Amino acid sequence: FINSLKKPRNIIILIPTGKIIDKLIKDLIPLLDKNDLIIDGGNSFYKDSIKRENLLKKNEIEFLDCGISGGKEGARYGPSIMIGGNKKNFKRIYPFFKKISARDLQKKECCTYMGGIGSGHFAKMIHNGIEYGEMQLIVETFSILNLKYSYPEIVKFFEKLNDSVDNSFLLKSTISILKEKKSSKEYVVDEILDE
Repeated sequence: FINSLKKPRNIIILIPTGKIIDKLIKDLIPLLDKNDLIIDGGNSFYKDSIKRENLLKKNEIEFLDCGISGGKEGARYGPSIMIGGNKKNFKRIYPFFKKISARDLQKKECCTYMGGIGSGHFAKMIHNGIEYGEMQLIVETFSILNLKYSYPEIVKFFEKLNDSVDNSFLLKSTISILKEKKSSKEYVVDEILDE
């Protein structure tokens, strides 16, 4: 497969983060040539990206770290792509990533250069932190409202929020989940374990 790629090669790794990426990189090194490029599209820890670039540099192989966000919607309509590493390598792969990335409300691609090595994965880590913070805020708001209000009343409150500047994918998802019923009286959310 490696030999079938046009040189210099651009190889995107999209596998779970961790030791498996290090193993794959070590397996690829003897098959690659100077200036071939490995792009880690798993959401690795940014310090691991720095170590991987140092290893590949010794073998004259290029490396970029690439934080990717979007989930199933990203798979269908394009993800948000955050790239870190050498700017020359970013320019090399940007035309491809630009084509596959999501578009914002102004139709501009959601793909950008974040900075030096580790920056793409660092930006993705911050992105996840903000997302988890928003999820926690929604859960805490729900928990307080649920002390006094029914699910339909809470849904109305969240819908009003979602029709304002506070709208978000996570709020929309919460509304959808709170509306889901197992039967006329049983809500699916009550079946979900709190763990």
